[in-house]
Amino acid sequence: MKTKHFAFKVIAAVIILVCIWLYPIVMPRHIPDEFSPDIQDTIEHSTSMFIYSLDPLSALVTASPKSTTPVFHEHSILKSKKVVKSSERERIVDSLYRSIGKAEQASCFNPRHGLRFMKGPQTVDIVICFECANVMIYNGNQDRTSPAPISNYALPILDGILSSP
Repeated sequence: MKTKHFAFKVIAAVIILVCIWLYPIVMPRHIPDEFSPDIQDTIEHSTSMFIYSLDPLSALVTASPKSTTPVFHEHSILKSKKVVKSSERERIVDSLYRSIGKAEQASCFNPRHGLRFMKGPQTVDIVICFECANVMIYNGNQDRTSPAPISNYALPILDGILSSP
């Protein structure tokens, strides 16, 4: 009788583990409400993607017109990387979808991460402050969206891709 209970528990555990493993594969992505269809299209079908490490305090300093420091939405770029590998691109997009809209926001906005997605003439820029859980989304030359909440889920993924060779 004990072996039947043990076998049942093992089978149940295996089924649960398989379901957990398959969940992200079979479940459709949740598209954040902050992504309009054109933003979503540019992000998912971008031909170029860049990730940036930003100086969070550089927006407080008036930039010199002769400065050669690259800037991303008023923040100095400390490090940039073109994301070429499709696996990294997919991880970034997936982490954004899992993060945006899922946090309590504060009001500091000291962004340390930026993303640029380009598809032909279309550009979507995302400026992220994980400290206060705020993200600003820019669609081309249009004004930014209102701050949207973002969880820390994407933070280790973005840091890992930035630090990889």
